Amino acid sequence: YQVVERVPLTIEYRESRILTNPPPSAGGVLIGHALNQLAPPVDPLALLSAMAAANRARSRLLDDSDQVYRGTTHISIIDRAGNVAAMSLSNGEGCGCSIPGTGIMKNNMLGEEDINPQGVGHWQPNRRLGSMMAPTLILSVEHRYALGSGGSNRIRSAILRVITGLLDNKLPPAEAVNAPRLHLEGGLLSLEPGFEPATVAALGTRVDAIKVWESTNLFFGGVHLVAGHDNGSFDAAGDPRRGGVGRLADLSAA
Repeated sequence: YQVVERVPLTIEYRESRILTNPPPSAGGVLIGHALNQLAPPVDPLALLSAMAAANRARSRLLDDSDQVYRGTTHISIIDRAGNVAAMSLSNGEGCGCSIPGTGIMKNNMLGEEDINPQGVGHWQPNRRLGSMMAPTLILSVEHRYALGSGGSNRIRSAILRVITGLLDNKLPPAEAVNAPRLHLEGGLLSLEPGFEPATVAALGTRVDAIKVWESTNLFFGGVHLVAGHDNGSFDAAGDPRRGGVGRLADLSAA
């Protein structure tokens, strides 16, 4: 097995440049496909339509790639020199077996239905796994953002929701992370609490089934976000859904 360096997938959106995970991984491609469907105003109904379009393209995009997803964590970092980094890491749900002397747990990706729906014995040998993980940078004249998420197939909708919150709704980082999320999978639309009843009713007319969760939940991912602004200030927002923490550190006296 070898590490492969790849050129990021680049998306131009709302006068910003978004750099994200390229093929053979699927997450960045699906986020980009959804963003390309959106025209102002971007509200939950528009997001639902964009997610539905991405879902329709999903099978073709995955089948055409080299190809995936889970038990995932993410870290975002920015410094005052302008360096920005986003890194996601996953063991799937883990297999319970560590390689002696390394502290590395083997993954169980071939048992992940999202990645390998036909089961462990049906993966083509020497075929490279992709990922739904989508560590992402957003570069604009006024702001630089680094973000990413865990959450299996909800990664793409979590990051999409935060990107549109930042760039379309002009939310501060913490508000963009904490805004209620929605995820469309098959004909089921899952919603966090916080949407207006009229919005929930309108969304329900466009899907086969709708589920409104009783509370915010790690099901909807964990988007950890940092931001650097042209005025020299910084923000850091960890997602409370997954115990995320945001910290600003002054190392000048260290």
